[in-house]
Amino acid sequence: MKSAKKFLLSFLIVAFILSLPVVLAQNTTNDEAKNKGYNWLDKQIRDHWPVDSEDVALSLFAMAHDDYLADQGKKALIDKSMNKKGVCWPSTCNTKATALSLLALKRLGENTKEIEDWILDRSKTFKATDVSWYIQLDTDGKASCNISYANKKDKINIDEEKKVSLSGSSSCLSVSQSGGYWLGISSVCLDNTYKIECSEYVTGTLLYSKYSSLYVPSKTEKGEEVEIKIETKCLIGSGNECDYDSTLWAAYALDKADRDVNVLMPYLIANAESKYMSDAFLYIITGEESYAEKLASLQDKQGFWKESFKGRYYDTALAVLALGNYFEGEENVGAAKDYIVESQDVEGSWGSSLQDTSLVLYALWAKPVTYVPTAAEEKACETEGNDCRSECLSDEEELSSLSYSCDLGKVCCKVKEVSAECKAIADCKTLGCDGLWVDENSCKCEYGRERSCEDTCDNDDDGLIDAEDPDCAIIACEDKGYKCCNECDFGHQSEFDDSCPGQVCCSACRESIKEICDNNLDDNFNNLKDCKDPECKDYEKCKGPKLWLIILIILIVGGVIFFIIRRRSFEKRLKSKRAPVTVQTAPLRPGMRPVSTRPISTRPSLGSKEETEEQLKKALKELKGEEDKF
Repeated sequence: MKSAKKFLLSFLIVAFILSLPVVLAQNTTNDEAKNKGYNWLDKQIRDHWPVDSEDVALSLFAMAHDDYLADQGKKALIDKSMNKKGVCWPSTCNTKATALSLLALKRLGENTKEIEDWILDRSKTFKATDVSWYIQLDTDGKASCNISYANKKDKINIDEEKKVSLSGSSSCLSVSQSGGYWLGISSVCLDNTYKIECSEYVTGTLLYSKYSSLYVPSKTEKGEEVEIKIETKCLIGSGNECDYDSTLWAAYALDKADRDVNVLMPYLIANAESKYMSDAFLYIITGEESYAEKLASLQDKQGFWKESFKGRYYDTALAVLALGNYFEGEENVGAAKDYIVESQDVEGSWGSSLQDTSLVLYALWAKPVTYVPTAAEEKACETEGNDCRSECLSDEEELSSLSYSCDLGKVCCKVKEVSAECKAIADCKTLGCDGLWVDENSCKCEYGRERSCEDTCDNDDDGLIDAEDPDCAIIACEDKGYKCCNECDFGHQSEFDDSCPGQVCCSACRESIKEICDNNLDDNFNNLKDCKDPECKDYEKCKGPKLWLIILIILIVGGVIFFIIRRRSFEKRLKSKRAPVTVQTAPLRPGMRPVSTRPISTRPSLGSKEETEEQLKKALKELKGEEDKF
């Protein structure tokens, strides 16, 4: 019995010791995931920053709290800009990469005005016909007004309740159905300028709506006469067309830099699509709760978002970045954090991606920035004929503090150059025209060197067109800061010819498609789905039974075995001792003495044969004597 107890006690102690680290490992905390993520990202970029400017910008965005990495990252990012001037990124300049760089440098506390201006110069007029436009007029009392536009004139009346009515018909204006307080503008009349003259002092406001949400795109106009004109713009991408993803990121970056982005919002709102995670950006910029509600509704039951081509980690980080300020989004953010912690790779990244990991770290566990730029790294402002002033003069422009230094409280000022009108190829020799399309032959200006080599244009006005221009000669892909890839990542195709036999030249390679371990699909086309794919070996649901569960089962089985052993031991002891048998006496007849009820052993001790015979004779004699008495 004692040996069985010792066995059970030893078994329990060993099982507890073995299970303790495993049980603790199941409860990875936010801090552990955060530290692993930051350590992984640190190892990827310290002293060897990536080639792609977007990778650099997002990594710097996340690691800006580390002064050494902030200093390294800023230099690496500036080196990726066009002519290393720190105005646009990458060397070919596109809007999204420049917006990401703006975010990173703004987080370091840098002066980013030149970058902001470059982005805004990429704007293009956009006619927002997918939203409803209105004019609201307020007067102190009753009033009559004339509204002139496109050689036409409409007369309206405003009553004491601020309701408007039209005197006669109008080809462009109509009284709205929403209480009669606004004048609706027809979608074919959005280009007009509306001049309003009233009998009373009037306040005119331009409004637009989408899905019952109302927006004010610009400041109100006040006076006896006011003019209202719809101004909406988008930002162009690598070509001359509106690019939604670029405009979305740029609007977010400009808003963070406290620049007015109202002129971009009708385009973003009218063309909003979940594939760009637009609800996250629009909620951050506008604060309109309908976007937060829609964003929350798109969350998967496992806690992640996956709406864009960037994938679940990227999208989940953007959603958390937005819903962190939504008072009803606490549960959504909590579920997202749980998913992010559980799905972290063993080495500490998310999807082995710099961009995904950087965005996750910033969105979920951003650290405060202490970096202060040092003037020793910058050129002294006066060395290039510029002046340090507390404020630039009207004929001067402020230069970036990234490149030119002044004493604290002063900025570097340079006399403004006469800006070109950017109408002819000759204007392409001016930096301000770079990337803009000119009327002459519909060519795009490319300042410094020609990059479009198949458009029959002399894009840099050097007298040489396309293949005639040495700028279009094939250069080794790596020499241009790009790399040879099997496939470019989205939006990272090189604009140049290249020397990558059998491959393409990219600013960023597209990573191999990874298996998603819980969608019952063969995502990477290797004929293995979910847990059958080796890529899913570390996925929580594919790890098989947890060790602590196995140990618990062993404990239960051990306990059952111990109980069975103990029970059998007890039964053996019972069989070794039988209960004594008593002789029950019959009722006595008169004159009879009771027979002894002394227990008779079921196993009497036996002596010799002679002693046994003597005892039997004696017992018979006593019984016979008892019978004779009767």
